[in-house]
Amino acid sequence: CQLGRYKKTSGNQECDLCPEGLVPDANRSGCVQCGLGLIPATNLSSCEKCPAGSIAALGAPRCTPCKAGTAPNLDRSECVR
Repeated sequence: CQLGRYKKTSGNQECDLCPEGLVPDANRSGCVQCGLGLIPATNLSSCEKCPAGSIAALGAPRCTPCKAGTAPNLDRSECVR
């Protein structure tokens, strides 16, 4: 399968895109959520860390900037003062 796609069954010839917020598992046989502070990479093949100053919940499709006066915690899962 191409990057960002997975195959539901071994006999299935077509590869499908994972739903928003998910990436293919290591075997490209299903889709998994990105962890806290991670989002799907642009090519949808893996997860990448949110940029500085932003956070992401489990399975989030995109990062959210922290409000003024707050900053991300170490795992970039929530904004703290």
